[in-house]
Amino acid sequence: MMLVLAESNAWGLIGDRRPPEGCVVKVCNGSKLAGYRRFGVFDDDLDLAYRFVEGVRRRYGRGVLLAFDPRVVELAESLIDDELRGRVALVSIMLPHKRRVPLSWVLEWSKLGTYTAIRLADQVTISEALKYDAVFVEGDLVVMQRPLAVVIKEKRKTFQRNS
Repeated sequence: MMLVLAESNAWGLIGDRRPPEGCVVKVCNGSKLAGYRRFGVFDDDLDLAYRFVEGVRRRYGRGVLLAFDPRVVELAESLIDDELRGRVALVSIMLPHKRRVPLSWVLEWSKLGTYTAIRLADQVTISEALKYDAVFVEGDLVVMQRPLAVVIKEKRKTFQRNS
């Protein structure tokens, strides 16, 4: 079973919304209050990223996160560990709101273990395109992909002060 968690702004850019068989689609935004309860900061993007990662880890074999805001994708990428890296795909879709793309097309481009950015061709700069391993042009859209980053989580030593 595959989870497709879509941020509501990104879901508005999806034209044909029929999910393929074996796919569960959930559309939501993060909650500032839930972010505060979990992490101590009022951050709805962090809450949405956390919900996606924990949803795939606990209930689903695979997952795709569709987000309009690249910050949500970056936060989700920082929460992914080695266990999840090959089971998830992160997609950032930044298009004008009148432009729509079919869900099947987005899922076809989002390969597991990759970060995919979908933009209009006139929105992409050369310096941005160089940050990705593969760049494809589909009509007036540019699809850029790279493998998910390896995030090294350091163990922080805490010292207690003797008073």
